[in-house]
Amino acid sequence: MLNTAMASDENSEEGRLIIGKAVIVRLVYEGEDISPIWNKLFGRVSADTGDAAAFLDLSIILQCVGQADKASLAQRAALDISRSYRIRNGDGSGSRILAFVTAGDFMANTPIEFLLEGSDTTLLLDYIDADTKDLADVPDHDVAFVAVGESAANLPVLENLERLVSGWRGAIMNNAPRKIMGLTRDGVAETFKDEPSILAPATTRVSRDALEKVAAGKIGIAELVAEALNNRSDGGALENVRKKVIDLTSRFPLPI
Repeated sequence: MLNTAMASDENSEEGRLIIGKAVIVRLVYEGEDISPIWNKLFGRVSADTGDAAAFLDLSIILQCVGQADKASLAQRAALDISRSYRIRNGDGSGSRILAFVTAGDFMANTPIEFLLEGSDTTLLLDYIDADTKDLADVPDHDVAFVAVGESAANLPVLENLERLVSGWRGAIMNNAPRKIMGLTRDGVAETFKDEPSILAPATTRVSRDALEKVAAGKIGIAELVAEALNNRSDGGALENVRKKVIDLTSRFPLPI
């Protein structure tokens, strides 16, 4: 599989063939020697600076070994060349799955590559961003999947994606960019706060400045924690504590 994916001339209108996240991450975290793959990929980009697939696979390796800044540079180099890639699982004779993804680290998108590992599917990765105008040039596929995840950085992407897929014709999974945008920790807690079958502790986003004040003892969080523990069986009292926490944290600006 690696030898097939490493072939630098395997480019087509449906995307450049890459090794992909699932294979590389597994090799790294199982302690396998990744240097032969690294050397071959590095040799490819040295010989051809337009080898987008090699740049993207290099970015995955760099993320795995904690080189986030270099990984971002390699990924940007790849996406400046092409926004379409493909991963061939098994013999590639199965379903063709189109995944809408965006630039970022491993947390930026649903890791659908791992779900398909061991199958014979072809995964088509279509990178979009806040400026993507349309989806007219996506390759033929059997089903599409919205893989862009919730994050502050992805909000403009998800807003644009909601527009892009609003008139989508064909099978598509996870087609709910607006709901994905609401999957923040505080948003989920707020959504389920009145659901009796789910324990959803109140969660509020605060700035680093606020946390530093807590650490310095300038905000009376300890008293609120004690009040909550002393009244943990009293729903009304806990609601009062919740309101105090929200009031307290609302005094500080949210992080950008």
